Amino acid sequence: MEEAFSRWDEAIHHLELFLAFVTRDSRHPEAVRAKPEARYLLARALRHAADKPQQKLDSAETENARIELRRSMQDLLSQARDGYRTLQSELRALEEIDMLGDLERRLLRDCFFELAHTYFMLAGFGLDSAADNYNKAIVAYQSAANRYQRDPQVILAYIQISKCHERLGEHSYARSSLEQAKVILKQMPDDAFTSNTTSMSKTEWLDWLEWMQSLQQKLTATPKLIP
Repeated sequence: MEEAFSRWDEAIHHLELFLAFVTRDSRHPEAVRAKPEARYLLARALRHAADKPQQKLDSAETENARIELRRSMQDLLSQARDGYRTLQSELRALEEIDMLGDLERRLLRDCFFELAHTYFMLAGFGLDSAADNYNKAIVAYQSAANRYQRDPQVILAYIQISKCHERLGEHSYARSSLEQAKVILKQMPDDAFTSNTTSMSKTEWLDWLEWMQSLQQKLTATPKLIP
């Protein structure tokens, strides 16, 4: 794991250097064309790098050490969030003038879902208001789901929306989100699950949803509301 985290750190360093170079000097067309992908990869690397302080939380010996680790996680995740938001804004501007290529369209799609995932992680591990970030995650997941209705990742989006509502103490919304996911799943054509956006079949997604619904039904205590 240390080697993996070291590589994420190295990737962050080189991607930041590359983006700084492209921002400073735009005379290299190939470098400029690579800028969106570099920005996406940097945000992704930052999000993965946040796993390192997270893993150290359980073994932290003092409250101050735990606060420092959480602050480090929040800083990395906040940078990732800002990177995804910037890229999303840039790509949508290009989309409006019909200037997106296949790569840019794929990056934009992934950006919608990754931004939502990052808000979800900030809610669970950051120092800011968890409730605020869970609500932002819900909005981001819904935006992604509305935009990419035929993408299997929409099912995961609704599962995550359900988790957000559950952690906010909104149990009826959590249940209805899973029901909505099942409805959407059944309406999706089988060929939507042959793409590289999912490794699960339609049947496996349905099994997972039904398992989550049964798990929700077994909850007997109401969790404490997120502050």
